[in-house]
Amino acid sequence: MRDRKNIMMICCALITAIALSALAAKKQWISFGAAGQQSLPAAAEEYKKLFSTFLLEDSLMHVEGQIELFDAQKPEVIKETLPFSYAKNGNGLIETLGGMQTISNGHLVLQLDTVNHYIMLGLQSDTTLAALKANCFPLKQLVNDDSANYKIWVTTAAEPAQRRLILMNALTPEIKEYRINYDTASYHIQYCEIEWWKNPAASANGSGTEQTLITKTYYRYLPALRFNPEEEMKKIITLKDNTLQPAKAYQSYKLYADN
Repeated sequence: MRDRKNIMMICCALITAIALSALAAKKQWISFGAAGQQSLPAAAEEYKKLFSTFLLEDSLMHVEGQIELFDAQKPEVIKETLPFSYAKNGNGLIETLGGMQTISNGHLVLQLDTVNHYIMLGLQSDTTLAALKANCFPLKQLVNDDSANYKIWVTTAAEPAQRRLILMNALTPEIKEYRINYDTASYHIQYCEIEWWKNPAASANGSGTEQTLITKTYYRYLPALRFNPEEEMKKIITLKDNTLQPAKAYQSYKLYADN
């Protein structure tokens, strides 16, 4: 049986960079399967439309939502929930995931952990940037995989004016499939689902829904949030006598800063 806390943590890591997924498609790292029905658009074209907005480095975006964990057999019984928010203003980014807040100005990254009471400040590397972009949207794990192991198709959704992309990857055996429901007019993602095998070995013997867990991420799109990331950082850390210190509200927090 998979540990629920571990699944939520992995899900947060997967909660993915739409931008990275789109770039992967653009660079042809990914091959696409056939569309689910002849009357529907090709899955590859839908995928590119869905993620193209997030390729813009100077784009504005403000999204809030919630991740839910439940048994596939009992979707009405929510085991865990985790709220999140994601605001992007050009190179500036503010992200909140549970008790962790991350602020980036394109050069520095500040993390505030309100659960364990620590603050971390460091330079933003390419790896850090990729992780930041990956935190609030699923599919990051897929983009590094060989194209032969990746399948995608499009179907209609139960909800009006929505379609669903279904993705499967042979290199992630712990995951049965990924599902993305989106609005056909705005191409906004409404929710994503990742269906996990409770026991990855179960995938080899064709088991039923009682053997899977689902993490479902809902998205709510808000008006663009304009902010100054440096000013937001100053609310958390201050410079006194050429020494970085936690701001007044965070005096009890430990501060770790890269030299």
